[in-house]
This record gives sequence, structure tokens and C-alpha cells, in this order.
Amino acid sequence: LGRGLLPPISGCFENYFVDEMGAPIRSEIWACLAPGDPQLAAAMAWKDAVLDHAGGEGMYGEMFWAAVESAAFLITDPKTLIRIGLAMIPISSHISRVIREAVWCSENGHRWGEARERIARIFGHHQPCNAVPNHGFTILGWLYGKDYGDRLCRAVNCGYDTDCTGATLGS
Repeated sequence: LGRGLLPPISGCFENYFVDEMGAPIRSEIWACLAPGDPQLAAAMAWKDAVLDHAGGEGMYGEMFWAAVESAAFLITDPKTLIRIGLAMIPISSHISRVIREAVWCSENGHRWGEARERIARIFGHHQPCNAVPNHGFTILGWLYGKDYGDRLCRAVNCGYDTDCTGATLGS
């Protein structure tokens, strides 16, 4: 923006961070501004994310979580909420792929540790703040945990960007 570039160019021009967690960790505000309206929350998240994560996986992560958190004002079932969030992002995005992989692991009897290793092996990244594996870890914590505290611990114990996975799951 300081160079005169407007969104979405401002969010992707010479920007190494488009695939990182900076945008997804801002999702909560859009859910609170659009409680029970996941489409509006995702649209506002997109407008926010294109400022600094345009075209990257971080943008899709913010849209996904804004929709999930908005719908959570009315719905409590995690799998229904995940489906709502996935409906707001491209099926071909890596965020969509890792989330679907984490759900698949849960539905097919993989133990938490096995699921974590699978996510790390398929979607791992040298940058611990990369949004893709961190979204998989957040979903694993959510689906494998027995209660609120256990869910947070499982997500954080996956490693990588633990403050983001814990905070996002906590919201």
C-alpha cells in the first residue's frame, strides 16, 4: 500500500508470506461481525486477506475460519461446521485438501499421532508458519480431542505455529 499498490496486488506483489498464518488468525473478527452468516463473514475475510495474503493459502484459511466461526453461533456439530467452511473456498486449494485429509483420517480410524504424521508428511513445510499444515493440525485437534482442553492440547502438540492453531481452535 505504501508503494501505491492497491488490493489485491498489494497482497501478493513480492510477498513471501501469502501462504502463512497472518490472515487466518484474523478470522474471528469477521465471524463476530457476521454471526450466523458464514457467507458474509467469508466475504469480509476475503476483503481483509487480499490486503496482505492475496492469492495465497492464507487468504483461503481466513475465509474458511471466518465462515466456520460465524456458523458456530448457530451450529455446534464440528463436521457440519467444517463442511460450511469448505464451501467458501476452492476445492483445489491446499487448505481445502489438508482439511479434507484430516477429516478423512478421523473418519477412517487413524489414531491422532498417525494422523499428525500423515498431515506433516503430505503437507509439511520448512516454514512453521505455513498455513497448510497448521490448518490440518487445528482440524486434528478439533476432531480428536475429547473436550475443549484436550482439543487445544492436541492441536498445539502437533507443533509448527502453535499459538495460531491454539488460538484459532479456541475461538
